[in-house]
Amino acid sequence: MTARGRALIGVVLAAVLVLGCFAYLWQRTDPAEGAARNYLKALATGDGELACTLVTEPFGQELATRHSVGDCPRGVDAMLAGLSGAQREKVGDARLSGDADALTVGANPLGITVLRVTKVGDEWLVTGDR
Repeated sequence: MTARGRALIGVVLAAVLVLGCFAYLWQRTDPAEGAARNYLKALATGDGELACTLVTEPFGQELATRHSVGDCPRGVDAMLAGLSGAQREKVGDARLSGDADALTVGANPLGITVLRVTKVGDEWLVTGDR
């Protein structure tokens, strides 16, 4: 291969690297969406304890009350009861769009259409769903 050919390959590789970096920056998740995504991922893995650390206390209590159990983790367990592993995976892969006040959730077996997220202190937490 000639020096010119190697230089051309080097330029192409550098361009691909730069474009890849810009694509990564463009796709970065904002903190509000990250909180919602982490919550959905916790639901997908069936980790009620983790899911409940990602929600506000009032919403955690709502989850427990909604499913007639004593605490948030058991509320999450009840919410997920009956879902197969594949269905849980779909929850974790659901698309999110919108803003922090009301993130629209794509199709998922739980039927969640919106997650509300807000900043509490230094962290973003899920405050409700519908």
